[in-house]
Amino acid sequence: MKFKIYKYVLILNLEPLEVLPFKLCYFIINRSAERKCIYDLDTDLDVRTPPEFEAYLTSVNKTGLWKNYIRPQMLKSIVQTIIYNQPLLQPRKKSFEIVRATFILDSSLKPWLINIKSNPKFDNLPGSETIVSTIYKHIVQKIEM
Repeated sequence: MKFKIYKYVLILNLEPLEVLPFKLCYFIINRSAERKCIYDLDTDLDVRTPPEFEAYLTSVNKTGLWKNYIRPQMLKSIVQTIIYNQPLLQPRKKSFEIVRATFILDSSLKPWLINIKSNPKFDNLPGSETIVSTIYKHIVQKIEM
């Protein structure tokens, strides 16, 4: 199986860097043998949440891999990419940026960052309403400070 992961983060500040990762992310699983590198939300794909993905990893004797290796590596890649690109970004006071990082997992389940999109669409995937409501809560908390 091929995995593509969408990870959402909220960039609250560029200097100093303040990034809020959301626990919920999407695992898009390509079950089609014919389409090894194409990912569309169609009948060949399943969408999973982190607990469902962790259950899958446990079923293939990879217990704890998500929490102890994959997720930390993804967050490290996101932060390193933002830091590397900081000179190109325009810091704005009292503003924020929502980004979606896209990862794929190789055959050893190592995450590889494919891209980071600013202002991503919140697809009609399970739990997207949770992400949006969490984002608003954090934005309001920051505004009230």
